[in-house]
Amino acid sequence: MVLAAQIALLGLTLVLAVVLRGPRRPALALATLMVPVVLTAPESVERLVDSATLDAARRPRAAALVAPAAVREGRNVPLLEEAERRIPWGSDYGIVRGPVEGSAADEIRARSEGIAWMQFRLAPRVAKRGPDAPWVLIFDSTPVREGIEARRAWSFDGDWLVQR
Repeated sequence: MVLAAQIALLGLTLVLAVVLRGPRRPALALATLMVPVVLTAPESVERLVDSATLDAARRPRAAALVAPAAVREGRNVPLLEEAERRIPWGSDYGIVRGPVEGSAADEIRARSEGIAWMQFRLAPRVAKRGPDAPWVLIFDSTPVREGIEARRAWSFDGDWLVQR
């Protein structure tokens, strides 16, 4: 609809530009060229705003789920979503990995890539090694086993988010 209206108005503008004569011709031609823009701009802007709003509404969940193929196996989406929700922007968080006993090399690599993806998604929060941050992500272990005193802790399929 918008494109058809713009084309029709542009055709009308060209006809008027050819018909007009005299010293005011450039100014009148410019004014008539602005008619399609002025008449169709509100609808175009409304579509852009609607599109951006819909995209923003989808982005957090979709971005958490759309990871590189090599990463998909090694990440814990519920843990990531809870960490994004609870850890304040710009805050530090620690990462602790428990011992992975008897796991295949592919599984260990997938787990490492999954943790790297979580660090990417949690930016601008700053990841630190070890449990010395106000928030700690624990993989393949528990807060008790790692000796971390928790004010609050949430478990997600064997991994933990801990607030110290």
